[in-house]
Amino acid sequence: MPSQGRRPALPGTALLTDPDLRQPPVRPGGGTPRPTRTLAEERNGRNGPGPATVMVYVALALYAVGSLGAAITQLSMVGETFESSTAPEGRTWLWAGIQAGAAVVLAVAWLVWCSRVRAAAEEFAPGRLRYSPAMAVGSWFIPFGNLYLPKQIADDVWHASSPPSPAGATAPRARLHVWWGCWVFTVLTSPLYYGQAVVWADADNLDREDNGLSSAIYREGAYEWWYAHDLGTAGWPAVVLHLLAVPVAVATILYVSRLTALQEARRSGLTT
Repeated sequence: MPSQGRRPALPGTALLTDPDLRQPPVRPGGGTPRPTRTLAEERNGRNGPGPATVMVYVALALYAVGSLGAAITQLSMVGETFESSTAPEGRTWLWAGIQAGAAVVLAVAWLVWCSRVRAAAEEFAPGRLRYSPAMAVGSWFIPFGNLYLPKQIADDVWHASSPPSPAGATAPRARLHVWWGCWVFTVLTSPLYYGQAVVWADADNLDREDNGLSSAIYREGAYEWWYAHDLGTAGWPAVVLHLLAVPVAVATILYVSRLTALQEARRSGLTT
């Protein structure tokens, strides 16, 4: 029998070190936090970008290619001659179609991505973000409000996704600020950009030239008149805007990739 005043020795036990046997932390109010990754993702070790992020990358790259192709085509047509005023239209619709298709895909992918990163940020800082999760999508459709509301939401998402800091410091936000500046610039210049997207090779931008030859000579193979492409007053700024679409797309990709990396790092910290 054990002696009085002394507890019997407990049998030796082994600590549970297998990650699969760890219990999730309990919230102060009871219950457990919602998982940030599915079990399949944990088994596969998935830490890469999700489908919405990949679609944003693809749409941005396609849009940049369409804008660059349109600008190069416009520049190559300067001074070029055409038999009729409708001859260059095929080149217009090719690049305009690519840009329009990429813009639609980008808009859908972007809204889905914004919703996902806002939901993830709520898990990192429950109840501390301004505006409701629905505003991560709806703020883009509010006239004039889309010039500052999405930035406020992005600031909170970036802060919540940054590595924890006792002083509340956030990860460097240069990419966030550059992306937002590009967005505001895009909104302000969009009327000129899209206004020239499908009209830069129409009849209004073609000058008719007459060589003064008679119709008899024309029938022998020489042109009595022809059309020369002229960018005009609005054409040159439109070319510049099409070229600037490439660095804008790059800045957006850098912002998306950085925020995605920050959130993946936070998820890894919550699941280890």
